[in-house]
Amino acid sequence: MFSTKYRYIYITLLGAYSFLNIKFTEGDKALSTNLSDLTLFFVIISLTISVWECNHLIERTRVRVEKITSRLIYQFLISIGVVIILSIITSYAIGIITIQEALLPGFKQALGFAFRINLFLHCINAIYQYNKELNNTQLEAERLKKQSTEAQLETLRNQVNPHFLFNSLNILTSIIEEDTKTAVKYVSELSKVYRYLLKNEQENLVQLEEELDFIESYVFLLKLRFHENLVIDIITDENTKQSIPPFTLQLLIENAIKHNEVSSYHKLKISIHQQNDHLIVENNTRARTDNSKRSGIGLSNITNRYQLLTSSKPEISNETEKFIVRLPVIDAITYEDNHNRR
Repeated sequence: MFSTKYRYIYITLLGAYSFLNIKFTEGDKALSTNLSDLTLFFVIISLTISVWECNHLIERTRVRVEKITSRLIYQFLISIGVVIILSIITSYAIGIITIQEALLPGFKQALGFAFRINLFLHCINAIYQYNKELNNTQLEAERLKKQSTEAQLETLRNQVNPHFLFNSLNILTSIIEEDTKTAVKYVSELSKVYRYLLKNEQENLVQLEEELDFIESYVFLLKLRFHENLVIDIITDENTKQSIPPFTLQLLIENAIKHNEVSSYHKLKISIHQQNDHLIVENNTRARTDNSKRSGIGLSNITNRYQLLTSSKPEISNETEKFIVRLPVIDAITYEDNHNRR
């Protein structure tokens, strides 16, 4: 507080307040120094400047005291000695001005003024320092929280589709000799998928429009693997400027394929459509006979990413013949507001 660039404004206001307070309470008449109002005002301003600037020097002195309470106590104790010295000097000045041989009345008056000013300033400084320390602690906590959030998001992003390239190359190998035209189309769509993966690898949110374009290419690749046994319908309205975490739809489609039978006897039907401020992804259920691979990573990944990015959470419903996930679409402005508060 003592180092503020506005300290001379505060010194003037404090000196004026002290002078008016002394005159109103007739404190100047308690001792027989007989100072004029102008002289008294000059003495108070001089003491205020001296006390403030001495505390400014004390505050700038490097002291190996980490705890703020101990540091403030140390500074206050040092300032008491400074106040006594300033009071002695001022009493000599008052004695010269009033032409008095006895310096005790002037010393008492100067000491009373200086000590009150010093005590008041140190009380304000303590409040200021504790508030500053609290703000710094909160900022550090927010910084660490943000770092933790980013680290968690990075971990969750790295969980997305680790075997996708391997499966894609296997499919390409199987069709490249049989159907060159389809293979060329497959490579084109595969490049779109990986362009999207690389572009949004570090992103927390993408526009729904981009995610849907990516899903169209992704679905094309899946169709060559499952043919007519996989049916995916995507119906959206014109408002595709809102956002969702990247790869969310891909994870849900992958999750449905992973846990359900996909065959000519039991076709897997996946529907993606908008409903108000939600994106609905649902599929019919026919559990695979081998359920040993159930880990829940896909759904927990999506839930955790939403939890880190926004207060809205996905709603998951596992009905008798349907599995439904309601994904909140995120407005970019709302996300920025929430993100900045973290």
